[in-house]
Amino acid sequence: MKKKHPVALSTAITEPENDSFSSFVDQCAAQSPETEERAAASAARQEKALTIVNQHVLAASIAGAIPSPLVDLSAVTAINLDLIRRLAGLYEIPFRESLGRNLLAGLTGGLLPVCGAPVVASFLKFVPVVGTLLGFLSVSTMAAATTYATGRVFIMHFASGGTLLDFDPQAMHAYYKKMYQAAPPLVNRSEEP
Repeated sequence: MKKKHPVALSTAITEPENDSFSSFVDQCAAQSPETEERAAASAARQEKALTIVNQHVLAASIAGAIPSPLVDLSAVTAINLDLIRRLAGLYEIPFRESLGRNLLAGLTGGLLPVCGAPVVASFLKFVPVVGTLLGFLSVSTMAAATTYATGRVFIMHFASGGTLLDFDPQAMHAYYKKMYQAAPPLVNRSEEP
């Protein structure tokens, strides 16, 4: 067997005389029943998480149509807090409401152009006829998108092993904004995060 330089890893992988490495790769590639069960459980959990998000998106959209300004936003906030609670329960993460409120405020509060718009839209409901209609439509749409983005952020965080205690709202702002902008009109339950 010829001596290989440590940098030439690709050569070591492709050379047929490296049988021990090949058998190691084969062993790693073969999934055990336990690994398959974990993958199936993870996929089932993912499906349940997306169902929870979809249910809350619908509820937030309906809450956005509440005719009373600011009451609609309070309802949407409560729905988003419940979303985090339910996702935490699904991922077996301990949940404290006060911590959930702070994380939700930190996640959405730093995005004034995104999150300040619902307040303005909510107050449009004071304007008779046209303002009311625009307020209903815009708050409902923004509430659904906000809820979708919140759900996707927490699914990603919890699925990667995170907890509420190590959640960093500032680090999640970019992903939250991306999910807010990508929120589909009707959220597909089987969509991948």
